[in-house]
Amino acid sequence: MIYAYIRVSTEMQTYDSQKFEIDRYCSEHGLKVDKWVLESVSGMKAVEKRTLGRVFRRMKRGDLLVCTEISRLGRNMLMIMSILDFCSARGIRIQTIKDGFVLSDNINSKIIAFAFALAAEIERNLISQRTREALALKRATGIRLGRPAGSSSKRNAVSERWEEVRTMRENGVPLTRIAEILGIHRNTLKNIFWKIPHASIPMETSSENSENLPGILLFMKNLYLCPGLKIFMIMKRILIGSALAAFALTLASCCGQPDINGKWNILKVNGEEITVIGDEKPFIEFNTEESKVHGFTGCNIMNGAYTIDGRELTFGNMATTMMAGPEENMKAESAVLGAMGKVASVKADGENLILLDAEKNEIMELGK
Repeated sequence: MIYAYIRVSTEMQTYDSQKFEIDRYCSEHGLKVDKWVLESVSGMKAVEKRTLGRVFRRMKRGDLLVCTEISRLGRNMLMIMSILDFCSARGIRIQTIKDGFVLSDNINSKIIAFAFALAAEIERNLISQRTREALALKRATGIRLGRPAGSSSKRNAVSERWEEVRTMRENGVPLTRIAEILGIHRNTLKNIFWKIPHASIPMETSSENSENLPGILLFMKNLYLCPGLKIFMIMKRILIGSALAAFALTLASCCGQPDINGKWNILKVNGEEITVIGDEKPFIEFNTEESKVHGFTGCNIMNGAYTIDGRELTFGNMATTMMAGPEENMKAESAVLGAMGKVASVKADGENLILLDAEKNEIMELGK
């Protein structure tokens, strides 16, 4: 199957020139494009977040991807090399027209790809540098950058019909309807009200669209709609932001990866309390920086590694010393090591950690 890939950086650019090049190339070489892939996205965006990434995942061994030049795949050398390595491993062919590059599994192909990718990155850096220099020159000469400032025509339209606007508001006409009559946006009309010192027009009546609002929301709505009290808009944003932050923290504590770092005493195994003879009690100590685990089983010292991904937790093979001990301690050691081999996930329970098996059964309880 033959795919044709076209990428432009902005919506202001068109696909026409690249499509023309690919059509001409395919016509000259007797190729028929089965699927066109077009996207408007920066070449610096990660491949897996682009349409191109989804296309690569669908392509099979022997499929061909045609594009005008290798820089269409990306503007970063490491990104392009990783794309080519991925395609080479899966047997996907790539053909670039202007560069004359054909991806194959040999050293010459990889050297050429490296050179093209490096050239694409250098070109992008030069373009970016020239753009920054041009903008700096405009600032130095006093040219204002950004969107042009708005005109006063909209404010004049409101001022000329001020009495009519006042009458409509006193009669309960919604702001949206007034804005439509004036030919402006509702938010523009509200902003004009804030900026006019003598604006005593009621912005909204408390009964409009408020019958079903809870008391606190109705209170905030009335504060927000009071003319001249723009400070309450800021207050509302602060309150909403605080509520969202609290919600995010709660969600993270409920659904995120628990903090397992440090030393944890082994309290229970398979629902039974662990008891040993001696002063030192069984424990597990996690080193999250190195993904290592160290501990005491009741008779012997153990060392090993673990992996954690979100709530999924698994232990690798544990290396232990070979000391014998009291029968009760040996029994505890056997239970601890057996349970660790079955651990599949972890969850926080207050100040304790609960380790679960693949069926979500609680098999170990750890505490500080």
